[in-house]
Amino acid sequence: MPSNIATYIESMACEAGHKEYLEQFEALATFLNEIDFLKSELELTQRALAEKCGMTTSKVSRLLTVQPNLTYEQMSALARGVGGELRITAFGDYTAVVPKDLHSTIVENAKKRKQDVQEYLQKALREKIVSDSESALSKVWR
Repeated sequence: MPSNIATYIESMACEAGHKEYLEQFEALATFLNEIDFLKSELELTQRALAEKCGMTTSKVSRLLTVQPNLTYEQMSALARGVGGELRITAFGDYTAVVPKDLHSTIVENAKKRKQDVQEYLQKALREKIVSDSESALSKVWR
């Protein structure tokens, strides 16, 4: 499996000249990169991940090699296997992805405030957006 699936798919799309191919499979590539990252972070072998997912090792291996026909159930099982949760949204641009290097900081900050990660992120994002809006308005009225 390529070390960076998104890069691999992008190179395939560029070589073939199929930009729509890249757009179609970008979300899948991102998902598979996230699974690979979390699997590494948790130091899970493919066998251990397969056991957590209730799948065979060969099935997990096939699923992690950029198959465009992954089912929701398979993706959900992989996400649960690495301690995650599969969420699908139609909000597109209104969905944010937290950079991996900030994950532990966010968990620590949420714990300090006695919030779960989702509550912390929603509140932090809301406060920043409101603050930026108020700052922009105060500049207009000067």
